[in-house]
Amino acid sequence: MNYLKISVFTLTLCCLANLAAAAEPIFTTDAGKSFALSYEKAETPIWQFNFDPAITHHPFFNPIRVCNQEDAKAASPNLTWVAPPDHVWHKGFWFAWKYINGVNYWETGRGGKAQGKTTWCDVKLEKKKDLSAVITCTLYYMPAKAFDEVLAKKVKPCDLTNPEITSRMVLLEKRKYIVAPPREDGSIQIDTEQVFTAQGKDVELNRTPLPGEPGGRAWGGYAGLSVRFAKGMTERQAMTDTGPLGKELAKTQRLKANALDYTGLFPTKDDKKGQPFGALICDNPANPHHPSPWYAIASNMSYFSPAFVCYKPYTIPKGKSLTLKYRTVFHPGRLTADQIKKEFEAYSK
Repeated sequence: MNYLKISVFTLTLCCLANLAAAAEPIFTTDAGKSFALSYEKAETPIWQFNFDPAITHHPFFNPIRVCNQEDAKAASPNLTWVAPPDHVWHKGFWFAWKYINGVNYWETGRGGKAQGKTTWCDVKLEKKKDLSAVITCTLYYMPAKAFDEVLAKKVKPCDLTNPEITSRMVLLEKRKYIVAPPREDGSIQIDTEQVFTAQGKDVELNRTPLPGEPGGRAWGGYAGLSVRFAKGMTERQAMTDTGPLGKELAKTQRLKANALDYTGLFPTKDDKKGQPFGALICDNPANPHHPSPWYAIASNMSYFSPAFVCYKPYTIPKGKSLTLKYRTVFHPGRLTADQIKKEFEAYSK
């Protein structure tokens, strides 16, 4: 699929917020702009995959809601937040590296442009009879200046056989999202599989230094798969398969665990205190650095990540690959350590 012809490409799962009885699910498409699994007469999106290059420098999921088909009226509020004022580059549920060979691919500076350019191509969508969906795409990473040089030569950004692109490309990625059918309780499960291959030279993946390291910052250590929760989330807690991280989540925490569940209360117009929802991420045992380093924040923002390079950088030798796999479940309630352990074990089989 030609990158330049994509203006908006979304993948949406919807439910009817005011439906009394169980709604019939239907797949819909919209002229290459969206792919949706909806409940009949759908109004409220449950999950949506977005990658319009005009509005984002990383593909992302938003909104994400928990919705039981048998009780669609109980759909949760949106659990994620895109472009919050404090960090406009945060994109709900997304993946981004911080530094690749010293170039910042995470943050956008003035004018909304990052030092490093992430480009996605060949997006394919497959719908299943069981109401699951598979999204695949190819991504590549190069410094923004090099990408501008490619455009100046009138080269199509997704002509991946063109030497103008391949000679400047730093890292190539094959990505797959496997979105399972909604669970009985409305939980949304998304498996992520990524293969990164270093191109012309070794690739170093790095992050903002940790406290105690040269140039260390209190907030250092983040990068990778990330969840930025919605505004107004309160009473935030984190739980691993071995127990809680205190009665209430501290400002910034780093740890290692097989899986981490981050939950809180999400207020609505009709329920000022809110009901508990959250997201569980399981690290795949085959991932390097397993059990994963984790990075969680509960301050003016609610955010967490299986931060692959939290404790130390990782180098992919030229021509070699790094594979990362995760399972994420957006769910109602707060999970116990035993429930998290069972989720991790089921994923690990």
